[in-house]
Amino acid sequence: MARLLGLEGDLAGAATALGMSHVIRGVFDEGDPDLRRLVPVLAGQLGDEGYLEAYRRGASLPRQEAMDRLTAHSER
Repeated sequence: MARLLGLEGDLAGAATALGMSHVIRGVFDEGDPDLRRLVPVLAGQLGDEGYLEAYRRGASLPRQEAMDRLTAHSER
């Protein structure tokens, strides 16, 4: 979802989706080459603070709420 939102130009949404993914998986998947490329792009576009704020917004959600949001977005 983060890659899709990034392509759609919703950079803050992409960073938030990465945070939600962390909540769901329990770990940030740094081994994914697409994510390794996406994070610096988001941080560069949003600024470090903007990226971290958006990421933390997603990472602070309860696991079920993050899953519900990701599911709802993928059904659109």
